[in-house]
Amino acid sequence: MKVKKNKGDFKNMALSQQFYKNNRYHFAKQLETNSVAVLYSGREITMSLDANYPLYVNNNFYYLTGIQEKNVHLLITKDAQGEIKEQLFIDQCDCNQEKWFGRQITPAQAQVISGIERVDYNKNMKAVCQQIQLLNVYYDYSAPKHQYSEAQKGYWLSGKVKKDLTGILTGMRLIKQKEEIEAIEKAVQITQKGLEAILQQMKPGMYEYEMAALFEYEVKRHGASGLSFPSIAVSGENGYILHYIDNQAKLKAGDLILFDVGAKFNGYSGDISRTYPIKGFYSEEQGAIYEMVLNVQQKMIKQYRPGIKMQDLQAETEALFYEGCHALNLGIPQDDIHQYYYHGLGHSLGLDTHDTNAKRNYKLEANMVITCEPGIYMADRGLGIRIEDDILVTSKGGKVIHPGIPKTIKEIEAAMK
Repeated sequence: MKVKKNKGDFKNMALSQQFYKNNRYHFAKQLETNSVAVLYSGREITMSLDANYPLYVNNNFYYLTGIQEKNVHLLITKDAQGEIKEQLFIDQCDCNQEKWFGRQITPAQAQVISGIERVDYNKNMKAVCQQIQLLNVYYDYSAPKHQYSEAQKGYWLSGKVKKDLTGILTGMRLIKQKEEIEAIEKAVQITQKGLEAILQQMKPGMYEYEMAALFEYEVKRHGASGLSFPSIAVSGENGYILHYIDNQAKLKAGDLILFDVGAKFNGYSGDISRTYPIKGFYSEEQGAIYEMVLNVQQKMIKQYRPGIKMQDLQAETEALFYEGCHALNLGIPQDDIHQYYYHGLGHSLGLDTHDTNAKRNYKLEANMVITCEPGIYMADRGLGIRIEDDILVTSKGGKVIHPGIPKTIKEIEAAMK
């Protein structure tokens, strides 16, 4: 469909059009010849009766198009001679629906965002697919069910060899480009605003949910599109629970509270953990354990270099915690550090908070963004301490993305006065 380009009213592009065009180019280069790839943005899913959960666009689709609309298809073909063609399919405008749910994306707007010239309507996609005579069909096998469509069930492109495109995009998304790093930097800057508000306003007698609400308000006030994940604000005896999101407990003087939070900006996630003393200063024991965790984190960040295996960094972290706990006479249960430290050192960060489905035994490469989040969790002492930063892998070691978030005991206690 040929349409007149119009830079009028539509959702702002997250990153540049050229970013998405380059991603498609490098993706298509890795497809076999005589192939077609089909990606789908996704649809809303029902929460109850006529209420839906918020739309979440498939991140592999978004990475290749920049489009954040429901029910959009991307079709990329690579013929036997290696010629590449790309086409988008969108819903045709329904004026009555727009009165209820807002403007739908137009062909011209889809062109401007993605840089794809050929845009057609979904009603015509089946006929287009049935004319394709290519051997291999690539689908996104990592997508959840609501990010699949009729075009991906096989009968529109029957008799073809089905292949998984996940591995190609996982490899691409693990290495961050300049625009992606800048988006993560902005997400972390906004995350800092939320944590600063907490440091300034938190006091005994408040509730965990107040802290979570304050964080969300503050980051959205500073331009976040939303949260990277439901905020964790876990205090006192629940501190050993890694993914605690109840956030219902009252804050008690003398306890610690562990925050694992992140703002989202232009599709990219921040992911920061900090552990604060509710009364404004750490006890002697809390301070000693906190310093041990901070020391481990600082040592590990320096080792985030190309060629290093994450599983080797994990083993070294465990050894450092084992030594540190014995030095503080903390009495490791069963002499097994996994009783106090039972999660991975870090994960890839990007469009997803746990970015891509890559296993965590990969080697680090330059321009990966990997979290560094060692932690100690002692149910017997009623505390959990985790310190997490987002790290850019460089040849000189890890670089903390936006290092201004208070992290030392001195910095935190000063910010809480």
